[in-house]
Amino acid sequence: GNLGEDITYSGTVAAAMEGALLGIPAIALSQVRVYGENVRWAASEHHAPGVIRKLVREEWPPNVLINVNFPDLPAANVGNTEVTVQGRRKIGDAVTTGTDPRGYDYVWIGTERNEDPSFKGSDLKAVNEGRISITPLCLDLTHRRTMSSLRKVFE
Repeated sequence: GNLGEDITYSGTVAAAMEGALLGIPAIALSQVRVYGENVRWAASEHHAPGVIRKLVREEWPPNVLINVNFPDLPAANVGNTEVTVQGRRKIGDAVTTGTDPRGYDYVWIGTERNEDPSFKGSDLKAVNEGRISITPLCLDLTHRRTMSSLRKVFE
């Protein structure tokens, strides 16, 4: 799945961003899965056509893309679709350092995650509770308030 801050380095979301940059209404579709287990495609296979039909009937602003995540459940167990905000995960503390076979030092950040499933209205909460998450994303990542305060510093 492309949930929480994972969206910032998702190839699926990046492809939809490219579409949005070109003025094409773009949708990123992701099937959440449990690593080490077979992917249960039935949820997205069953529900994606209806979700896509509803989305393409709507008009959304330029520079906006839609991120859709399907829960790791059998299709019949998927709950209602929810429009969500981007959730937040804490990357685990599993940081390892070492030297690779070519002699270069590296830092490896482990894949451990501590999700906040209580964040009401988030993509993580919806998917963790078995619902399809639909999150509108925008291309402009500029934080306006910080920009204003930095302008004061550098005037």
